[in-house]
Amino acid sequence: MDILYKKTDEVVPYFQNPRVISETAINEVAKSIKQHGFQQCIVIDEHNVVVAGHTRSVSYTHLRAHETVLDLVCRLLLE
Repeated sequence: MDILYKKTDEVVPYFQNPRVISETAINEVAKSIKQHGFQQCIVIDEHNVVVAGHTRSVSYTHLRAHETVLDLVCRLLLE
């Protein structure tokens, strides 16, 4: 696994993610990120598609809506 920094708009949500992310979940995770910082990376594949961390990704993007920032991302190398 590689640790990378990517711009928030480079990370693509997985279009077949079965989970519906509620506003409540987004707000709770955003509140946690504000209080404790970004503790766990978003896992992406070789095409920058989110494998794990969909709610973190949306919440972090929501927090940083007016900034161009680099998110901590872990790229999962599937071989």
